[in-house]
Amino acid sequence: MSRTTLMAAEIAEIPDVIARQLDALDTYLEAGRRLHQDGTRGLVTCGRGTSDHAATFFKYLVETKVGLPVASIGPSVATVYGSKLRLAGFACLTFSQSGGSPDLAALQQAARDGGARTTAVLNVLDSPVGEGADLVLPVLAGPERAVAATKSFVGMMVASLAIVAGYLNDGELLVALKSLPDLARDALGRNWSHAGPPLVRANSLYCVGRGLNMAVAAEASLKLKETCHLHAEACSAAELFHGPVAIADE
Repeated sequence: MSRTTLMAAEIAEIPDVIARQLDALDTYLEAGRRLHQDGTRGLVTCGRGTSDHAATFFKYLVETKVGLPVASIGPSVATVYGSKLRLAGFACLTFSQSGGSPDLAALQQAARDGGARTTAVLNVLDSPVGEGADLVLPVLAGPERAVAATKSFVGMMVASLAIVAGYLNDGELLVALKSLPDLARDALGRNWSHAGPPLVRANSLYCVGRGLNMAVAAEASLKLKETCHLHAEACSAAELFHGPVAIADE
């Protein structure tokens, strides 16, 4: 893998990011235990771009492993429409790399005013979102200078896994988490060049996923747009043959 770009250099840091998170594992586990102890009835999330895709991963993880409903709330609910949320018994998790988006801070405050307990999953802790949350969980990705966020995305997914491990007291998931740095190093050491030629031929493409992988499909489509200037759309594997496949020719 070439490491000549800032984005590539930050991708190469991912195993170390995960290792730092494992050193702080108790922080995430305690957050999960707190959700359980508080009798949380359901959860809402908010985020933008890459961070919202990490929130999608969290949604599918919680719904499939824990069984609680998770809904994403658009920031415009607070910033444009000024809606009053009714979230007593709910938890609100805000996912953000910088924690600096005013619309995320506004929605988080609206959720808090509506009775939700607020948790911010952040890479930059000293931020408006961090200051307005009841609990802050650090992503520990370090400075992220590339416009296309990579290591913070993975870090947010790892944090999500650890939160759920704490909620469920899931020893098997904890063991799997501890294997992630080595798995990430192995993945980075592989030759992925064979994936390039089909993309070069394409003018537009679908990134297909389902469940947890829907978050990865959404993030892949975003990265293809912002780094390759290639139109890409995330599509559920379950929905592909209900219309979208009609425009695919390869």
